[in-house]
Amino acid sequence: MAKKIKENVSINFMIISDYAFTGENGKVGIVGIFDLLGVPNFPAQHPEMFLVANIKGKENSEHEVELILENPNGENLLTPNPPKLKVRLSGTGSGNLIQRFLNLTFKQAGFHKFVLLIDGKKTGETQLSVIKINKNGKTADTEAN
Repeated sequence: MAKKIKENVSINFMIISDYAFTGENGKVGIVGIFDLLGVPNFPAQHPEMFLVANIKGKENSEHEVELILENPNGENLLTPNPPKLKVRLSGTGSGNLIQRFLNLTFKQAGFHKFVLLIDGKKTGETQLSVIKINKNGKTADTEAN
């Protein structure tokens, strides 16, 4: 029996936000887009965030999606059970992914990456910069000013 080869897929966008939802007629609503997170100390826990992605591929195709959040050392913060989802693309070959994260813990400052694997292949990523800030909201390197 021949093995069915998955069609190539791509990512139109990946966004980190405070909130996201699917509204009327499948429209995605995104509130509070960000790529920088200021925290007073480490480890820091962020109460809630959403990762939103728009996926493009073959019409009516189904794909396995895995999410990874890498810290600056390349370690996956979502282990031992990273989210694994199935996404079915529409008749126009488009699909949306909305994943909610509660109480993510960041142990260090630096660039963190959300990575999207579709059908086992790295398909997209977006970066989140986590920095230490003081009680006045200034970064540690601007504290002297």
